[in-house]
Amino acid sequence: MHSLAGMLLYRNGEVIDIIPPTLQSYTDPTVTYGGWYDYTISGFVTEEGVDYEGPQSAAVGAYAGEEPDIEYLVYDDDGLEYYMIVSGVYDQNRFAVRCDMPAAHDFVYTIQFAVNSLAPIGVGVASDLGGIPGAQEFGPYFITPPVTEEMFTIHIPGENPPAPGDVFWTTLDWTVDRPWDPGVAKDATSSQGRSYWHQGATGWQSLVGNFMVRTGVGDFVSDAPEPAPGVVHRNELSANYPNPFNPETMIPFSLAHSGDATLAIYNITGQKVVTLVQGRQPEGYHVARWNGKSDNGLVLASGIYFARLDAGDFTQTRKLMMLK
Repeated sequence: MHSLAGMLLYRNGEVIDIIPPTLQSYTDPTVTYGGWYDYTISGFVTEEGVDYEGPQSAAVGAYAGEEPDIEYLVYDDDGLEYYMIVSGVYDQNRFAVRCDMPAAHDFVYTIQFAVNSLAPIGVGVASDLGGIPGAQEFGPYFITPPVTEEMFTIHIPGENPPAPGDVFWTTLDWTVDRPWDPGVAKDATSSQGRSYWHQGATGWQSLVGNFMVRTGVGDFVSDAPEPAPGVVHRNELSANYPNPFNPETMIPFSLAHSGDATLAIYNITGQKVVTLVQGRQPEGYHVARWNGKSDNGLVLASGIYFARLDAGDFTQTRKLMMLK
């Protein structure tokens, strides 16, 4: 039996930090006000230098700061009659519902629908191309449904909700290896002419009836309140640039007060590979340069790394991607 070596923290499907197994709480200081963020964790063990990751936890999500005021676009009769797929054979299998953006709104925030199994399915938003779905403005973003046979809500992740224009399409995509699952809820009333299905061989075809797919739209959430007057600097580890990078990158950071600070780089297993800044640093803005090498001068392999800034009680981590 191997003990837990650490945990990977995922945000909107991407690893953002490595945390010790004893950690009881975590604050993410890198979110953008008004954005939606889903978090999951997975544990890993290490055996003979090899890391083995376990399954991810159920997602927990929230808006950072203010939540948008959402209006749902509903083009069905609220009567779930049966479930439908395109075909049991995969050929770019898709569903779509045409939506009209209200004049008071610009952005898509959520998508609601119901399915009959927990098989993965992709959600998205597409522009209109002469009465059929055009270019994808968002997605497909593949999710695992949280429930079956009842409506559930998927939030558009991150801080940049799509603004697809006056007429747009909410899309659903099946996976290549499981085109027969899940079925999507449909009503049996007369068609509104908004629901379409797609395969590569046929293109987009109008459906008799209506998919029970509803789209949540709203206004852009305003910025967070301004900080109090007189605050010049704050503790912050900013995004490196470029990212991804090869062979070197710049890592900006700022310190609210003069004092001891450390900026170090860690690999995905949590091992520190190089220390870029250590010791007493002045208040203000700084930039550290990393050339992709370890403390002993070895050129490191491409992959995911983490920059970590420690200054007093403050700690912040950012993900870096080195390409070769």
